[in-house]
Amino acid sequence: MASTRVPYDDGTTPPDAIYNVNVAHDCGRIFFSAYDPSASTRLVTSVHERDVDRLLAPNSIEHREHTAKLPPRSLKEMYARLVKLLVVNRGTNQALANRPPRKSKLSLLAKPARISKLRKVTPPTLMCRRKLRRLMRETRRISGYLCTLTVYEEARGELRVHAYLPERSASLETAVGMDLLHDIVTGDADPKIKELSALESHDAETMLPYIADRMEIVPSKASAEDMGSLSHYLALAAKDTGGAKRSAGFKLRLRQCKGPGRTVFKQFADRKSVV
Repeated sequence: MASTRVPYDDGTTPPDAIYNVNVAHDCGRIFFSAYDPSASTRLVTSVHERDVDRLLAPNSIEHREHTAKLPPRSLKEMYARLVKLLVVNRGTNQALANRPPRKSKLSLLAKPARISKLRKVTPPTLMCRRKLRRLMRETRRISGYLCTLTVYEEARGELRVHAYLPERSASLETAVGMDLLHDIVTGDADPKIKELSALESHDAETMLPYIADRMEIVPSKASAEDMGSLSHYLALAAKDTGGAKRSAGFKLRLRQCKGPGRTVFKQFADRKSVV
């Protein structure tokens, strides 16, 4: 058992986030139990033995900078490294859940006015995952939406992409792993502009511009307006109370067809007026 600070999954670490962490190894799994004495709560998670190599493997940047750590020499060292990878997902609407119910003026037996909102509250969870290293953050237009795009490296050849749409108050996230890269390499990757060699290298900074250009948001703004379904997604946004994971009915994905690059401009024109 050890007392340690466990950060949140968004990278922030509150000053009072001190947990008593216990580690147990049994039946091919490694179990982690984190107890918060200030809140009297216990969070539990586990990982399989086959996932340890992926969690402790160095990423491409560590390989390039020659800062990769050697494999752990003992089980105790392996457990200590895994404990450093623990993060807490705060859940959604925790402030609403911890707020005392409002007393009704009509009757003490009346239901609180916010009982329907409490059903959408999700508890905090404990996760063991690799530390994300941010590669880029910029504001660009994707599929017609102006968004803030952030790309992290999770492991060698694996990226995690996050997009925030301020217009829709939507937070989208997707993972780009080896399987998606393999589909692009064997499909529409262009060798003439070095996209094919960049994706095959599995180096995060080398393949970053090609991955960022292939990101798209579904449905696109033009498609939603043409199909008349924009009101449907606005209604979904009003019902979505997912907090930091609020998708508002949209989806972020990696485009696997139509070649490299990204759409900069699109306009519908009448063929009769085109000379």
